[in-house]
Formats: sequence, structure tokens, C-alpha cells
Amino acid sequence: MKIKKFLVLFILAGSIFLAGGCTKQPSPSQPEAGETAATATVTETEPAATSTNTHTATATQTAEPAVTHTYTATQTQTVEPVPTNTHTATATAIEDRRRLDRTYSKDASGDILSISSYIYAGSNDLYNQINIFDHTGERTAYIEYEYSGDDISRSDFYFEGGTHLSYGLYVYDGGKLKQIDNYSMFPSVTYAGYTEYIYTEGDLSRMNSYDAAHSLTVYVLYTYSSGSISRADNYDGSGTHTGYSLYTYSGGLLSRTDDYDTGGVLTGYTEYTYETY
Repeated sequence: MKIKKFLVLFILAGSIFLAGGCTKQPSPSQPEAGETAATATVTETEPAATSTNTHTATATQTAEPAVTHTYTATQTQTVEPVPTNTHTATATAIEDRRRLDRTYSKDASGDILSISSYIYAGSNDLYNQINIFDHTGERTAYIEYEYSGDDISRSDFYFEGGTHLSYGLYVYDGGKLKQIDNYSMFPSVTYAGYTEYIYTEGDLSRMNSYDAAHSLTVYVLYTYSSGSISRADNYDGSGTHTGYSLYTYSGGLLSRTDDYDTGGVLTGYTEYTYETY
């Protein structure tokens, strides 16, 4: 999203690459009061999880995987693509389906830091672009997505104006996201590290982020409640606890994540809004 040289930090995903495994955006259709339903074969999605992979790149412009992109010394953009694992099952098809529309990243006081807007190619829940805006509503960057079937295969991050900053290549195993290989475009195409996703009994349990030298830089451990992720604990590469996030759901959809430091002090939060399609 974001002529002097500086360090660009980006956290992929998928607040946060929200990653519940891999592919589609994380808005499973859920019934609302008064909606009607019919029995049919539909796609289920597993709960989304916040990713905090971190790697660095040197760029010449100012500009968030899971994602957060810090593109100046004072401004941070949070991007939250939320890929999920999908599988087909016979269930109840809801006439009024919802998909992720926007996310609002705010500081602890409730002031908006950034907004991410999800763009779809058609009447489905596969987003092909995320536009990233600053607190004034000005677009600062965007991410474009490519698919193989219903699975994201590649994501490309651009500054506003079209300068290509980085891209990620997605690897799957058994229908679940296994790894994202990250590449920087500055000063030329350079391997920047990878993100690894680990599952326990089919549920995402840990996310590891490695730099280009394959050294662990950060990792996230996920806790579940009633089948959905309820908490994500963040650690640096040495195992030091650096903070945690709590997840809130409404109508079966992720509605808010609250971020805390190790002392339990709220440092910020993200709100999720949905649209009917």
C-alpha cells in the first residue's frame, strides 16, 4: 500500500494473514433471524486465524500475507486476508449469504488506523483484490490474488501507483495450506523467507515464520472454543511471549479481534463487516 530509503516490515497471512488454513476468504454463510434455508451441498469453511509472520525488505517508497505493513516510521497498515480450508459437505444452504466486505484496524482508543476493502470478481466469496486505505480514506496500497480452483495460489502486493513490492506463492498438502513462500521485489526478486502452517487433528494449531536464512523469527499458537479459534498467542523466535489476540464471533462470523500486550493491556483491535451476496 506505502525518495528515501527505509525498512519495510510486512506481516502476511494472511491481522494478520488471518489464516485458517488456506484458501478462500473467511466468511462462511450463516443464517440470520428470519432467513429461510434449503438442504443442499455447500462449502464449509474452517475458522480463520490471525497470522503474524514477519519478514523485512528494503524499498524506496513508503507503503500488511496475513496481514500488517509498516511503511513509514510512524504509520502502520493492517491487512487481513483470511484464507480458510474448505471441504464439501451436505448442509443447509442459506439464501442470504454473507462475505467479508471491510476490516477496520483501530488503536486502543478506537481511532481508525487503516481500512481494508475486499473486491470480488463475481457472485462468490473468492476475493481477487484487497484495497488498503489509511485513516483519511486514501488508498495507499493493494493486494491482488490468483487462484487454482478455489485455492489462493499467489498474492502480489503493490504500492498505490502500481509499484510492485512483494509476492507470495502458496503450497498445499491434503487440501490445507502448508506454506507460503515470500519474495521481495527490491532491489530485484529476492527470496524473503516462508510461513509454515501446522495442524492438529485437522485444525490450525501453530504458524511459524522464517526469514530467508530459515531462522524462526516469530510463531503463533492457536486456542479453540466450540470449534472456532478463540485466542492466538504470539512469540518471537526465541520463545518469548510478545502478546495475544482474542476472537469474537457474531452469527457464526468473526466480528472482532482484540490485541493485548503481555500484561493484558489492550493495544488495538480489528472489526470485520460483511455484505450479502
